[in-house]
Amino acid sequence: MKYLTILLALILINCSKKQAVNPLDITEGITNGSQKKWLLINITSNGKSILSECAKDDIYTFNKLNKQALYTPNIACYESDIEATYSYEIDDSKRTININNQLYKIDELTTKILIFSAYHEENHARRSPNSTLHAQQTLTLQAL
Repeated sequence: MKYLTILLALILINCSKKQAVNPLDITEGITNGSQKKWLLINITSNGKSILSECAKDDIYTFNKLNKQALYTPNIACYESDIEATYSYEIDDSKRTININNQLYKIDELTTKILIFSAYHEENHARRSPNSTLHAQQTLTLQAL
């Protein structure tokens, strides 16, 4: 009976943990093996939400085959807010994604949530091994 109780406790603990995607499976997690749509649910800067009402319906579709991300603003926030396609590259070892030459650090990736932060690199010009990344904005997306 003691072993059964311990086994059940371990199962409950493991089930309650967030099921993060293995760092080696970032592409699979973002694209679901082919393509996957993500709804923008929040943008924060310095811990404060800066997501406008009209941006709450924006969708990002990541395509594995052509390594492109399609941005679809369902309600345009301004005249130039139109559907656009961007190239992306993933660096599994650094857990980063580069979308249209903007570097993002993947902070969390599950089957339902993708959180990444826009970064700039200090000492970028020298590309020093001691370069550090500093967050500017954090985006939270929910799988559709």
